[in-house]
Amino acid sequence: MENYRKDLGKRFQRVAWKLFVVEAKLLEACPRQEQKKYTLMGLLMLINFGLMALASLCFSSLLLYNRLAIVGISILFFISLFFLYLLLLTTISSNRLPHTQKVLFPWSSVLIRCCFLLFISLLIAKPTELLLFKKRLEPFLVDYRQQKEIDFYANNLSFIDTEIFSWEGKLQQDELPLNEWEQAEASKYVDNLCSKRQEYIANFRAVNASSTYLAGQFVLLHRHFPWIWGLSFLVFSLIMIPFLGKLFWLKNDAYQMKCDNADYELITRSFLEFKTPYQNLFKHRYGISVAIYDDYLDPPFNKRKKTDDRKVLGLDDLRRWLKENPIRHE
Repeated sequence: MENYRKDLGKRFQRVAWKLFVVEAKLLEACPRQEQKKYTLMGLLMLINFGLMALASLCFSSLLLYNRLAIVGISILFFISLFFLYLLLLTTISSNRLPHTQKVLFPWSSVLIRCCFLLFISLLIAKPTELLLFKKRLEPFLVDYRQQKEIDFYANNLSFIDTEIFSWEGKLQQDELPLNEWEQAEASKYVDNLCSKRQEYIANFRAVNASSTYLAGQFVLLHRHFPWIWGLSFLVFSLIMIPFLGKLFWLKNDAYQMKCDNADYELITRSFLEFKTPYQNLFKHRYGISVAIYDDYLDPPFNKRKKTDDRKVLGLDDLRRWLKENPIRHE
């Protein structure tokens, strides 16, 4: 039973390492303390993936009503967040081959990754917050719809109201000398404007009642519950911690040194596996000995360029040499 628990614990640990995008075989040879912190990061990654799944479901529920469509969009949205997050973590590398003490990871790349992580955290936090506060937002959303109707009457109907008021005034005050046919046409025109006005109002009310006003709900959420940004910051912190862990452990962790050693061996072995068959191909097929020339002292990393230390003399030195070594004609 004890052996079964240990084996189960090791399997769970390896799964946690893989969630943190870590090579389990390399990490098994690292100090135990280092293994524990990578396991904790894997558990945090599991929490983050759970938040992504919840946010995907919330986001789809806010946009759609069909259950099948909600499930499909949720899966696609989760897959997009999942692989984008893994990509940002997987591509973190010390970039110091051949081995140097200095980590060459560019800070411009760090800034771009932080912007993507901020975007991911907002995509996770905001739909979830909106769904959690849906009931508390309903009274504010009713007022919001009423304000939309007031704005509609004031802005969208003002042109047709002005036209109706103008023609009704003309017909009542007899400002224009109209005959019976013209008065009938003018009355018909006014009636037509009134019917269009009622049609516009009916269409607007139908749209106003059915619209979710998703953008408006976000505005209302932060207007009436500004402290909700604290929850967004918490989600951003959970998303950032694994990234910062990988970033700050690049230089000193035993695991990272083992990764660099493995990369070094892989690159040099691959280079030799190319170089030798390339030379043998020309030797056995064409009988030509090919020498692969390289401008660098450390191929294939190409960090130290060869320098030509030969001294180039000038024209005066050439004349002096010719004078000291005259050409003899036989």
